[in-house]
Amino acid sequence: MRLREKTRISTTTIMKSALFTALLLVVAAAAMAARAAHLQPKAHPAVQTLSKFVRNGTGLNGLWSDCSSSGDSVKILSLNVTPDPPEKGQKVTADVKLEFTEEVEGGSLNILVKYKYIPVMNKKKDLCNIPDILADSCPLQPGVHEATFIQKFPSHAPYGTYVGKVVAKDKSGNELVCIKLNFTI
Repeated sequence: MRLREKTRISTTTIMKSALFTALLLVVAAAAMAARAAHLQPKAHPAVQTLSKFVRNGTGLNGLWSDCSSSGDSVKILSLNVTPDPPEKGQKVTADVKLEFTEEVEGGSLNILVKYKYIPVMNKKKDLCNIPDILADSCPLQPGVHEATFIQKFPSHAPYGTYVGKVVAKDKSGNELVCIKLNFTI
């Protein structure tokens, strides 16, 4: 009877040890896979352009999209980003050409960019007082206007997906134009 108990105990002990070892291997494999995925550099977006030839309002690869309403009084004619692709630690320049269908006397420009739901940029600027971005001053007349936005992409920024919105509103709070961002560094 004593030998049978020893056999039962050692069989139970071996099974528990095997299960524990298997569990450790699964956890170790998952940790190694997660670490490997974290260490691999993410692909840079190939092109970040939004223009009228893309009829559905979405930039190539879905990185930029026009989220404006059909009744908005500003239309995006083109949006080009350089360098292509953006690089960490470098200045990123966005050149946009806009068509105003009516006069705009004033308003605001709101820029929000998030990384994993954490705001990394949240700026609100007076639409009539941004000479570094919009060369023309208010009132903005109907017609084509060009704007340039320059921002240094932090060298310590993590690899991953960034989402955001750039929204211009008139002085009454009505949306003029909306650009949705979704890019990966």
